Amino acid sequence: DLLPEPLGLLRNPTASRKTREILEEMGATLLLGEPVVKVEPRGVTLKSGRRVEADVVVWSAGFRGPGIEAPKEALARGGFLQVDENLRVPGLGGRVLAAGDAAAIADARGCTALKMAREAIRSGAAAAANVAAMLDGGSLEAYRPRLSTCAIQAGLSLGPKRGLLLLGRAVAVESMIPHYYHEHLRRAYQKLLATAGG
Repeated sequence: DLLPEPLGLLRNPTASRKTREILEEMGATLLLGEPVVKVEPRGVTLKSGRRVEADVVVWSAGFRGPGIEAPKEALARGGFLQVDENLRVPGLGGRVLAAGDAAAIADARGCTALKMAREAIRSGAAAAANVAAMLDGGSLEAYRPRLSTCAIQAGLSLGPKRGLLLLGRAVAVESMIPHYYHEHLRRAYQKLLATAGG
């Protein structure tokens, strides 16, 4: 990772320390503070030129928007769709809304929504309600992220029956709850896909 500590963007030193400890206990080697410049099927090359061999490479660094072609004013940093307080995308006539991980959602305080499933589900429901209001001639509701850079509340699954509960920038408690919650969501989504498939 480019950052010197795991979960550095959350600015919770306790979470960073505990994440490092849990991952290292499970046998992971963390290579921090140096970006990956080349990804290949059997390894990666770091900026220093060091090559790290691997049986499997999973690219999971950074956040990048979905690559949607849109007017410049519709795009935020990283290629995400810029949205206003009602989740409307500027530059598209006020009739296009975006939510979830595709959108750059911020509130009036400048707090940015975290790219997490719970927040994506909430913003998606809010966008759907606003689309319905637009179709019915009603008024749109402003959306305020609950899980944001100003209000970090997260459960992080860190492997088999390991995880952390985070609250704000100081609290991180080891717990199995995130693991079980992740498994519950995975099974529910699997069931939904099986049902939708026929």
